[in-house]
Amino acid sequence: MRDTTLWADIAHAVMIGIHGNTPTADHPRSEILERLRFSNIDILDHDEDDPEYEGALGIMAGDDNLVRDVVFEDIRVDRIEEGKLFNLKIAYTAKYNTSPGLGIENVTLRNIHYTGRGSPGAAMITGRDATRKVKNVTIENVTMGGKRITGIEAGVLEVNEFVDGVHFR
Repeated sequence: MRDTTLWADIAHAVMIGIHGNTPTADHPRSEILERLRFSNIDILDHDEDDPEYEGALGIMAGDDNLVRDVVFEDIRVDRIEEGKLFNLKIAYTAKYNTSPGLGIENVTLRNIHYTGRGSPGAAMITGRDATRKVKNVTIENVTMGGKRITGIEAGVLEVNEFVDGVHFR
């Protein structure tokens, strides 16, 4: 997706991976969502009332999906009423999933700028357990309210113990 403007009215602008087909005897393999690129995008507003699904830029791997090789670049976010700038997580919600996602790997967030207007929560990167992790995330020139994200910081960027390899440039 490129060269577009998005307005998420009580939802998320970009959400990848929440729906899939959990492997069964009839469908024995997990689904892989890969080589995805989102560039030159303006997000006018992000307003998600349910914290489970917040993220103007979201990857919520559910249903044994593996999401890998994703680039978000040259993205501008004007306002976040309720939500997070980004949310990368291994998800399982009884409402939408039959199993948690397998993993998230190799994600780049580059040249992403959020004005700071509104009431955002901390951006999040969260794996589920030791076998369902988020791996290799690069955060390069990402700003919130003019402040560059240069590390993990309470209230700005929060990461749990099931994440391997977060790099800042």
